[in-house]
Amino acid sequence: MMHGLFITGTDTGVGKTYTTLHLLDAARSAGLSVAAMKPVETGCRKRGRHLVPSDAVLLAKAAGMDCVDTVNPSRFKTPAAPYTAGIIEGRTVDLNTIRRTYRGLARDYGLVIVEGAGGLLVPITRTFFYADLAREFSLPVLVVAANKLGAINHVLLTVASIEARGLTLCGVVLNNLSPKNDAAKKTNAGTLSALLGRRFLGELSFHQPGRDARLFRKILGSCTSERNTL
Repeated sequence: MMHGLFITGTDTGVGKTYTTLHLLDAARSAGLSVAAMKPVETGCRKRGRHLVPSDAVLLAKAAGMDCVDTVNPSRFKTPAAPYTAGIIEGRTVDLNTIRRTYRGLARDYGLVIVEGAGGLLVPITRTFFYADLAREFSLPVLVVAANKLGAINHVLLTVASIEARGLTLCGVVLNNLSPKNDAAKKTNAGTLSALLGRRFLGELSFHQPGRDARLFRKILGSCTSERNTL
């Protein structure tokens, strides 16, 4: 039985969805039965009476899934943390619906890749965070960080939070959000490799998934290993 995988970031806008999309592609190319899940999406656009979750639509397509509601069971218009968006819009996230949806996907697919929102401690409700979701579903965590000044501190804080909560870290990946280089971008990968050892999985180039195909396969293999001992 394959493991599921939870993808978190060191911040919002670091490339979680980009990474998730290409991990889904790598899994399908390897012949795996894989599903995507974005438990809560905020900042959704309005179409008539309905909210359309842009990230979840992309994830559904990448996973070959027809029902976006299965990928994304809870959504809000307000671009904020789910707990905050719920306060603004006068409703709360239904955690039981998320649980039922995940259990159904875990039953029907060999691998479920779950993408969080923002970072590990983004609140879904006042007392339930994305870290709690990963722990409840027993999912190893992949950390995606933007390759920029400050990345080392952000990564190490996130890793410390994962370890403090008894979660399994399957690895860390750096993502380049622009082609421009500076001293931090040139050295972050080497520094993180020295500090994290095998837990640092590599550096994604700026929007060149073909060039990074081998790295996506490596990430997938490391995070779905039966041992997950990184």
